[in-house]
Amino acid sequence: GKVKFVYREVYFDKFGLWGAMVARCGGPEKYFGISDILYDTQKDWLASGEPVGIADALRKIGITAGMTGEQVDACLKDNERAQAMVTAYQANATADKVESTPTFIIAGESHSGGMTYEEFAALLDAKLPK
Repeated sequence: GKVKFVYREVYFDKFGLWGAMVARCGGPEKYFGISDILYDTQKDWLASGEPVGIADALRKIGITAGMTGEQVDACLKDNERAQAMVTAYQANATADKVESTPTFIIAGESHSGGMTYEEFAALLDAKLPK
């Protein structure tokens, strides 16, 4: 009960948005599992550099996670969901001044990447009530 963790997606390009859409379409129970796959294999699914190749790679990730090809295709074509996700991202990124990943807001202060786990843990420990 000492820390409130809020995870927010960041989309610096359409491919990041597509990946987040696939993760969300897997449902809440699969969201972080799919997100882990996306982070762990990011270089692989982005390797083609072409929208069709990237969409195909994301489709395979969705299928591996238990979705059907039709579900992944419908997910990636859901323009209303995509627009809602971008709108939420833009509002949060502007409010929190997110310009890179990862960015952590701790006790109202922004901290962007480039720190070791030990540095991050020390930062959190310093903010926790004694």
